[in-house]
Amino acid sequence: MKRMKKIGALLLALVMVLSMAAGCGSKAAESAEQPKDAAGTKSEAADDTKSEAADNTASTGEKTKITAWMGSWWESEVPRLKAGFEEKYPEYELTIECLPINNYIEAAVTSILGGNAPDALALDGLMVATPVGQNLLQPMDDFMSRYGWEQDQFSPGAMKNGIMNDTVYAVPYRTAPNAMFYNKTLFDKAGLPYPTDNMPLDQFLETAEKLTNASEGVYGYGIAGSKNDPANVITSLGCFLWSKGGDFLTEDMTASAMDTAESVEGVKFWSELYTKYKVVPEGCINYAISADLIPMAQNGQLAMVPIDAVSASSMDEYAKKNGFEWDMCVAPGTEDRAAAWLWTIPTGAKNVDGAEKFIDYFLQPEVLADQDVVMPAVIEAQSIGVWTDPLYEAFWRADANAKKFPPLTPQWNEIQNIVITGLQNVLQGAATPEDACKSMSDEINGLLK
Repeated sequence: MKRMKKIGALLLALVMVLSMAAGCGSKAAESAEQPKDAAGTKSEAADDTKSEAADNTASTGEKTKITAWMGSWWESEVPRLKAGFEEKYPEYELTIECLPINNYIEAAVTSILGGNAPDALALDGLMVATPVGQNLLQPMDDFMSRYGWEQDQFSPGAMKNGIMNDTVYAVPYRTAPNAMFYNKTLFDKAGLPYPTDNMPLDQFLETAEKLTNASEGVYGYGIAGSKNDPANVITSLGCFLWSKGGDFLTEDMTASAMDTAESVEGVKFWSELYTKYKVVPEGCINYAISADLIPMAQNGQLAMVPIDAVSASSMDEYAKKNGFEWDMCVAPGTEDRAAAWLWTIPTGAKNVDGAEKFIDYFLQPEVLADQDVVMPAVIEAQSIGVWTDPLYEAFWRADANAKKFPPLTPQWNEIQNIVITGLQNVLQGAATPEDACKSMSDEINGLLK
């Protein structure tokens, strides 16, 4: 991993300025992006040389502009990222636009098709396949090679989110495993042992039943069915669907797998937590994990629920306020979703060279670890700073366990909408799991033809 030689860079810049002052023209140094050397470390030239843009900046006073799109939750980090990048690359002016999650991918696709693409675009793993299918993202294998990045430097599940047809289209900066929150006080009250990593599903169900006390507004678990946050629904269903051996599509992604016996069993187990066993609260059809279930857990109403690292970081405050103790473990079952956010470069980006420099800068372990917004996907960053806190131990175990993810197909957005509609029909009692899965498959197969 390269490290910037600040003193060398400053001396080089001083020499360049003095040379110009003396009337001596200079050519641009070779591109800063150099392959790894034989020892496996990035070359000194990749840190210390300047691109042609740097010479142009010195002679004209104009900076090359770079734009990057990220989620709105990065707003507080923008000043740090901008200052750090522009200090390292003074020839560039960086603008980071932070957008809300609602209609994020639609806005991104529209901007690319309209010729107004950002240079660097952050995407959720579930979003990557749509623009790839429309040839709207540039392959990033060359970026990986030029800057000396290897796939094994990233969380495996997160990295797989960016690969389609053996081509890297997106490089992960965030890994987003969910752990399972559990309220120790409610377990103690029920006289139950605490859950453990990968709890068998039959034991999980039995435990959730014993923890549920609807008359007191306490439920064993929470599931999400809201169309307003599709990713939350897929996360909610995923560990049960995959643990039962089901999946959304066949392995070759040419047909639906939702009507297989295994997938039907996964949907049945998930939905019956509400329709039959009543271990989840009313209203789950309109619930999202982050917006609805986590606040219920914070108030002591849910004994178990999927939880992300951001929500976990503030749980102590609510536990103290509402008088409960809590902990986390890996989700029940054998499989869970590998979620991620990744950097991409759209086709039509006006400054690919600048985008690559920014992405490489952003991924440096010391840069990526110097925030507490998201869990870093770069493995070296995971052992730096706040990310070594015991709070995250369950998440790193969950990260190693998270190997499944929705199919990387251009039709995924439509497929997940079909699936969620079918799931809602089951939750409402409008269809059986068998009938809903058959209907889902018919619609999905129609899309894939």
